[in-house]
Amino acid sequence: NLRLSRVKDLFLVLIYTGLRFGDGIRISKRWVVNGMLHIHTQKTDEKITIPLHPNLREVLEKYGYDLSSMAISNQKFNKYVKELCLEAGINADVEVVKYEKGIKKYHVIPKYKLIASHTGRRTFITNAILAGIPLSVIQRITGHKKLVTLQKYVDIAEGVKSQELEKLSDFYGFSRG
Repeated sequence: NLRLSRVKDLFLVLIYTGLRFGDGIRISKRWVVNGMLHIHTQKTDEKITIPLHPNLREVLEKYGYDLSSMAISNQKFNKYVKELCLEAGINADVEVVKYEKGIKKYHVIPKYKLIASHTGRRTFITNAILAGIPLSVIQRITGHKKLVTLQKYVDIAEGVKSQELEKLSDFYGFSRG
């Protein structure tokens, strides 16, 4: 449906830019110059420049490089993106840890319930790291003032960690199996 299609497009914008939700819905044509998106972030007032990925360009062209027509509240977006992800079959059970009155408790919930606008930003950062982009470059694109803050977003799947650690086997003269 049209509502979920627009939510999907906005989520893709967040994934391809690493922007926070509030900045993503503010994108306008005047911010795009020579294939780059130039924006002053609302939260940190950082001036950042993001190269336009071809898939991002395609989404922006669909809306005439003006996302103001997509402006909805972050709360509604989060509700709709969960609905979108459920329809997409992102419903595997995952275990999460929550602290309730100082006591560590484990809960199993469907994955789509964990997805929200900030997932786009985390996805961008994680994919950029996996692509080998230096953290200092990612920091400039995302507008993080402190590297330690950026590092909190990194959420790399266990399988990827194992693959990367496998690279150490040559240094230690053994192979994992």
